[in-house]
Amino acid sequence: MKIETISQESFNSKVDLAVSLQPIRKTVALGQLKVINQETVEINGNRIRMGKKAFTHLAKILGVPIQFQGRVDKLFGEETSSGIVNKMKGALITHGMNTITVVASPRTKEIIGFLKKGDEYISNSTFFDLANDIISEHNLSVRDFSINPEDGSVSINCFNPSSEYGIPGLSDEIFNGGLSLSNSIEKGLFVSPYINRLICTNGMIGESFSETYKLKSLHDLHLEGFMSHLKELEKRNYKPMSFEERVNMATTTMASFAELEASANLILGSCSAKTSEISGWIPYDETTDRYSKFGLHPMRMSMEQKKNAKTGTTVWEIVNGLTHFATHDNVFRVSESSRRNIQKEAGSIIAGKFDMENLVVSPF
Repeated sequence: MKIETISQESFNSKVDLAVSLQPIRKTVALGQLKVINQETVEINGNRIRMGKKAFTHLAKILGVPIQFQGRVDKLFGEETSSGIVNKMKGALITHGMNTITVVASPRTKEIIGFLKKGDEYISNSTFFDLANDIISEHNLSVRDFSINPEDGSVSINCFNPSSEYGIPGLSDEIFNGGLSLSNSIEKGLFVSPYINRLICTNGMIGESFSETYKLKSLHDLHLEGFMSHLKELEKRNYKPMSFEERVNMATTTMASFAELEASANLILGSCSAKTSEISGWIPYDETTDRYSKFGLHPMRMSMEQKKNAKTGTTVWEIVNGLTHFATHDNVFRVSESSRRNIQKEAGSIIAGKFDMENLVVSPF
């Protein structure tokens, strides 16, 4: 089955849009920054709005654990949480941290994040220069290209049409390898294996496999290691080292109700679908109905019980349901970022341990 790719004209148009949306960075003295609340920060006496993610970025940089921050919010309110962040800021200034980089959206002028150092983020224009070189050198075709207008993050999924591989023991499963290239203020420049299942052209992002690589800077030494990593991936047709083992395990392991429910919620959270409308991808209603008729309704199960409740759907079927939904057009409106997130979560399922993976046949 032929995999559709985007045209050069569409690619160039998206590049222009992504460059226009790339975040603005400004390094300021840490002492001139004051958190008013989780939606407002004051810099040099000027109050500026910020998103909740930005507050989380700042708290993390200043050493306030996210879990602790959440408990403080719940018990004492946001004002106390903001006060703790300001106190941590003062302590870090005492210990020699003098500056911080503010990251803002060029579209809304709202602060969308913070960086400990300005060069932790590579601009979209520089990212595309590097991405174009990689695509050209490795003979890759671009399957899709997504842009998040909220924070300017971008991602490109591409593949080499000649990089095919199979799975020993699974004659019907043929895959096509490639790369997923992404750039964001949250994670920086990331490269992960990208996997197409040719029988139905589903796409999966293997960000949870060990082959994922973060480019920390554009210094020659870092670039040399980065390019060497890509060449090693190319030699293996971009196949993650553990992929064969995980796929074989997924085809013979039944998913737990917890895994099936989490996958259904990924789809439901990305669009306006109802549970009855996603059966073609994840049989949530059917599975719930079977358990109800058995006398055990999933709504009365604890999360631990759901993890031990076997379904009639394999992990591999769940993964393919998710990737098919994320890759192909359907009757629901799904954002590019949601499609990408679902493809990454499908990759996380394969790379991780399954709830039913270690069940042991007992003689008792």
